[in-house]
Amino acid sequence: MVIIEVTSTVHPDKRDAALEAMHVMGVETRKEPGCLHYRFYQDIDDPNTFFVYERWTDGAALDAHMKTPHMDAFRQVVPQAVVGQPIFARYDLEDK
Repeated sequence: MVIIEVTSTVHPDKRDAALEAMHVMGVETRKEPGCLHYRFYQDIDDPNTFFVYERWTDGAALDAHMKTPHMDAFRQVVPQAVVGQPIFARYDLEDK
């Protein structure tokens, strides 16, 4: 299993566009083979900070996700809305 965590803050003026892109991304990604969990969460102290938590069956499912049309569309909106550097973490877990 692969777990991805990303925390990022968006510019207030671009928040609505980022929210729409996140919504579409979540809906489409949860339909993908190998997606076990994919959700965006909003920070309760900062309405412009978001956290995404993803669980994938394996690295191949995550790699396929990175090549989808909805990922391409997401990349057209969200990186330009982000303030500073997102914080990424990846965990590769072995089945036991």
